[in-house]
Amino acid sequence: MTSNQGPRRDASASATPARLISIRESQQLPTMRVKKPRGIRHDRDCTSCKVRGVKCDLNRPRCQSCFQLGEACMYPQRVIWVDEKNAKPSESNQPNQIFPSAENSRTKTTESPTPVSVNLYGFIDLLGAFYQQLRTSSGGIPEEGVQLISRTLNFARSRIKDADNNASIQSHLVALTNLSQVIESAHPVALFGIATFAMFEVCCGSFGNWHCHLQGARSLLDLHCRDKRALDDLCAEISGLAEVLAYLVWFDVTGALVRESSLIFDDWHREILNAEFLDSVGCPVDTFELFVYLGKHRKSPDASVLDLSSRAIAQILTLDAGSSDCNLAATVYRGAGAILAFGCAAELGQADSPGSSYQSGVLCSMVDRVCETNMTITSQTSYLDRCVQKRDAQYALIPPEWRIDPIPSIESEPNAIPILQSLLTKQELFLTEETDIGVLLRQLSSGQLSSLELTRAFAKRAALAHQLTTCCTEIFFEEAFTSAQELDNHLATTGKTVGPLHGLPVSIKDLFSVQGVDTSIGWVGLTNNPEKADKSVARTLRRLGAVLYVKTNLPQSMMMSDSYNHVFGQCVNPLNRALISGGSSGGEGSLVAAHGSVLGIGTDLGGSIRIPAALCGLYGLSPSPGRHPYERGNPGQDIVRSVAGPMACSLETIERYMEALPDGRPWEVDHHVAPVPWRQDLASPGAKRLKIGFIIDDGAVKVQPPIARGMREAIEALRQAGHEVFEWDASSHGHAYELWAKAIFSDGGEGCRKKVALTGEPLIEGMLVGKPEHTLTTSETHQLNADKYKFESMYLDQWLSSGVDALIMPSTAWVGYKPWTWVKSNAYVGYTSIWNLLGYAALAMPITTVSREKDVPDQNWLDHVPRNDGDEFNKCQYDIDLVENMPVGIQVVGGRYGEEKCVAVAKAINQAMLDVSF
Repeated sequence: MTSNQGPRRDASASATPARLISIRESQQLPTMRVKKPRGIRHDRDCTSCKVRGVKCDLNRPRCQSCFQLGEACMYPQRVIWVDEKNAKPSESNQPNQIFPSAENSRTKTTESPTPVSVNLYGFIDLLGAFYQQLRTSSGGIPEEGVQLISRTLNFARSRIKDADNNASIQSHLVALTNLSQVIESAHPVALFGIATFAMFEVCCGSFGNWHCHLQGARSLLDLHCRDKRALDDLCAEISGLAEVLAYLVWFDVTGALVRESSLIFDDWHREILNAEFLDSVGCPVDTFELFVYLGKHRKSPDASVLDLSSRAIAQILTLDAGSSDCNLAATVYRGAGAILAFGCAAELGQADSPGSSYQSGVLCSMVDRVCETNMTITSQTSYLDRCVQKRDAQYALIPPEWRIDPIPSIESEPNAIPILQSLLTKQELFLTEETDIGVLLRQLSSGQLSSLELTRAFAKRAALAHQLTTCCTEIFFEEAFTSAQELDNHLATTGKTVGPLHGLPVSIKDLFSVQGVDTSIGWVGLTNNPEKADKSVARTLRRLGAVLYVKTNLPQSMMMSDSYNHVFGQCVNPLNRALISGGSSGGEGSLVAAHGSVLGIGTDLGGSIRIPAALCGLYGLSPSPGRHPYERGNPGQDIVRSVAGPMACSLETIERYMEALPDGRPWEVDHHVAPVPWRQDLASPGAKRLKIGFIIDDGAVKVQPPIARGMREAIEALRQAGHEVFEWDASSHGHAYELWAKAIFSDGGEGCRKKVALTGEPLIEGMLVGKPEHTLTTSETHQLNADKYKFESMYLDQWLSSGVDALIMPSTAWVGYKPWTWVKSNAYVGYTSIWNLLGYAALAMPITTVSREKDVPDQNWLDHVPRNDGDEFNKCQYDIDLVENMPVGIQVVGGRYGEEKCVAVAKAINQAMLDVSF
């Protein structure tokens, strides 16, 4: 049985091909593939698959990230570089847009976006968005209509997973029965169900066999509207209906041409199919108008050879020689239009008329041009094959006895922790749920516990967690077991440990190089290139005696507070798999929160350790530059320096790791590291009365209610414990964010463009990536450094003059987002990025959890007038039903080289919170 959680092999037949899951975003019509389809189905022939541009059966295109989530495709568009002069106006930043513009406030491109053909995944995205709206709306749709959308959505998702399994067949019958009931009531919501079945005919049936569905849709529509005004009113009443009708009208026109049948819908229906929709399928407006003309007039006495030939020539004259996917798709459609028009003209004219042989030659040339162009478009998707190969190779490294089959759906079991616990032995649970590495290290050093046993336990839990959350990238269990055995042998023969972390399994972010495995950093072009040697972080950890066993997921380019890339897919939060785990160290956060690792090493340039830690209920330390080794294979901008740091479920583990780190002599492998020992006396608050500044609202984006409550509780607990707390002046933080953004955008996106060029993979929408106009000259870089120095000096004066020991503040303004929500959020990370700009140590820590009783929006939240787009988006996204019981985190800021102070203040907060009740 195929699961919705990533590729797995069929346990019943090891010789069968893996259930490869492609992440095709679109299919061009018509498309011809070079490769022969594999896994032939008995209910269709190879010809139909070739015509539809898909591979049969087990290799049918599927969207990995959405397949894992059990969701409709949340990635319906590809974003490449756009010329600013030709850029379109920005779309709304609301999520679940069906035809979003490629224009984005962060990621913009120099070419037009790749067209997204009308595809099954985009349509199911629409259906899912509509269902979510129905669940939260207050009426307008009868109960049977809501049930229809739910059951049709279940059918669609089951069909994607496996068209022939019992669940798919059963859900098909249930959806059909429900559709019949709604059709009897004549409610227009039935159009969603009709369109879904039509879409499956388009994608999975013989080409053009959706005729009956369109006729049914037209008949139902006629009951409600007989003109454009009535149609507009109906679409305004039912959200998403306009997009559904656009699909149906598109099917009508293309189907009429293929079947040589009459058009079902009228011109006033076709007005709903706007230029934005045509952009999404890659069809020029004038070409679509030609398709409509041919559908209406090609067999009409009103048509003439001259008129048809002129229209065909017009298409040829407007062919674009550009090589972008958008231009190539337009070439296919224009070529098809010219072929159809010439063909109709030939039917109307005499076969032996003058010029017919020349016309035939033109037709042949156009057919060749269309086919060659399709081949070009197809060849540009080769990066997808590399993604599939990489995932398949990754899956093969999971021992068969550790594979979950079937994987519970997110809807049925959103929390991964109980699933993991049910799959482990008592001893494995005992070992992996210990959150203090001090306990494990004492057992390892005394010989009570072998490194091999501990490593096997964490490897198994990591493998299970990965199948539920997509948290891992590189898996190298066998090498880890060998290392663990060597450490056990060393202890047995010498009686000595290798280092303070002797035998402890440690996970690391994919950025860090480990001998023998890839360091792809979320880029397809960097796969299949294993490292020849360990680099700074891995070398330091091995010196400390640690065992490395997995690397963890991250976003493409590492510039997102989400962790999605084309290679491995979407990482989700193990505490609620419907939500993201943050980024860019989201894989590390997810794995540690799932107890698949007791200690993980992430990186932080603008909050990439602290944001995942906050979302997953962890501790995460972003140290000052020079306190922890890092890797800079391609340093790029060094105005704001990224840092590496630990992530763990307990503060004790963070402290123990930082105390052990100097024993690995990291300054010998990274010359940026200062030989500073851990100052244990500073890491304890003792009896000292602390002076703590706090920020609840930085003036840019107002934090959601649970975070504000968590901050207030921490402040009150510190007050009751006798510490001095006062509000910190954050009025300069807006300027700090501007400086930070200017620094990270300073290469103008050149680094990302180079990575994209390796394979042609698209740049993911919404990343914090610069545009060419952001590129700084030498003099501009000097000025930015001067501005940064001025700000650092000003802030240091504020810090020292206040006598503050530390600050406490939110790590992020939001508690939880669904996948593909953050990328539309205007990406504000000002609560965390300022400390990267200043180089101050900051520690994320959990403070509470979301409570339905305590965190219902109060009047202050409801009356808040958003200050900017990001603030408005964050306010709109707060949903107590979505985030109930999720962790709420804050951060402690200790100043430059203030890691010990961060730990001390976190201890004081934890103790204070224990002493009071809220």
